[in-house]
Amino acid sequence: MRKSYILSALQQGAATAVKEYEYWSDGILLHECTGESFMVHHMATAAIKTIKKYSLDYSIRLEYLGRQIMDDQKERPRGRPPKFFCSSQRLDMAILDTEYQLKFAIEHCCPAKG
Repeated sequence: MRKSYILSALQQGAATAVKEYEYWSDGILLHECTGESFMVHHMATAAIKTIKKYSLDYSIRLEYLGRQIMDDQKERPRGRPPKFFCSSQRLDMAILDTEYQLKFAIEHCCPAKG
């Protein structure tokens, strides 16, 4: 499985979320973090469909705890880990293999408010 298939699915999911929200809202664009969970849901849905289509042994976790990610990794990074991995912060979405090894980390970013 190429990473490009999953990346493409994530992009398609994001595009679907934007189009669907625009339809629901009578033309208003999905912006300023109002639909973060909406966007992540569509991205996860598209990713899992691609994963299942290609019979990959990956799973998706939403709101995956930084501390848990570090605990699940077979190999610890050398030196002091980034603060994120020792905290209660969460990734919006993580794609893991069957041994819970992190393959993709997805964090929805909001546009800067002007």
